[in-house]
Amino acid sequence: MKIQNPNRQMGVTMIEVLVAVVVFSIGLAGTAAMVVNNVRTTAAASTRTEAIILADQLAETMRANLVAYETGSFALTPVATTSSCAGAKCDAATIASYDATAWNSNIARLLPSGQAFMCVDSTPDDGSPTALACDGAGINVIKIFWNNSRFSKEKQIAGTDWRRLVVPVVP
Repeated sequence: MKIQNPNRQMGVTMIEVLVAVVVFSIGLAGTAAMVVNNVRTTAAASTRTEAIILADQLAETMRANLVAYETGSFALTPVATTSSCAGAKCDAATIASYDATAWNSNIARLLPSGQAFMCVDSTPDDGSPTALACDGAGINVIKIFWNNSRFSKEKQIAGTDWRRLVVPVVP
């Protein structure tokens, strides 16, 4: 018969395992938070890249139709009218209206709550989707707005996380 040593510690290994599990869990939680933040940042960057590509498309379209550009036919509002040149010759203004309409529908389709405006402004880096702050002096600019609140429930409810891209257009 074996006599147990009364001074021997029992259960030390179990405590060490529990501490290791807790430390490992904290590490996994940190890694998960980092992945979620990475997904948010990547999605926001992807949306901004899409806005830059769309702005460049309209700027190039404007440069291709200088007559319409110089007469202001590319002025955009959030809801552009549909125009078509099917079966007929079109003047520069009609082509500009058609191009602006197609481009504006891409903004609404590709950007979350996307809105675009083209205006003349001396202080272009201001404004919001509801107050453009275009003063009619200065340079032609494309202002694109989209809502970036899809990852924040509070901001999504309030609709407060608007992003803005301003691109000056010089022929």
